[in-house]
Amino acid sequence: VRRAGIYSEILPFSSDPDQLSSKPQGIILSGGPESVYAGKAPQPSSKWLDLGVPILGICYGMQWLNHFHGGKMLHGVNHSGEYGEIEVKLTSDHALFDGIDKKIVSWMSHGDSIDEKGLAKDFKIIAQTSNHVAAISSPLKKFYGVQFHPEVSHMPTGQQILVNFLRRICNC
Repeated sequence: VRRAGIYSEILPFSSDPDQLSSKPQGIILSGGPESVYAGKAPQPSSKWLDLGVPILGICYGMQWLNHFHGGKMLHGVNHSGEYGEIEVKLTSDHALFDGIDKKIVSWMSHGDSIDEKGLAKDFKIIAQTSNHVAAISSPLKKFYGVQFHPEVSHMPTGQQILVNFLRRICNC
């Protein structure tokens, strides 16, 4: 975000939006090693979802958005995650992917995943791998999620995806 020349603040997941000095233009929920089903998994305050600003969930952030809205994760011993370089097919023209080819190289590191059957109501799939959902959106709520990690240097189009979220969606 700062590499794009945009002011940002980094807050712990336990932060309360009532403590902000001003309303943000957007929120990014970062990744993490937990499962939404773990007993001590990070659970951000649902107040963040009520601010009326665009939210981008990355990896665990996407899973949390989906789970919070009633979606289900593929989880456990009968499920295989995705790790390393994975090809993603963009299945929708979306501002998040403006100026990006329909097939991209992504960087994944996750055990839990979303499939079509586990997608929360009001969300739609905007990108997929050969095995799982790679990106989702809820245009009505202005919530977006990517299962991959656009913030890592291994992902050539990652910075463009972040800039698209910041400039085209959040109007930063």
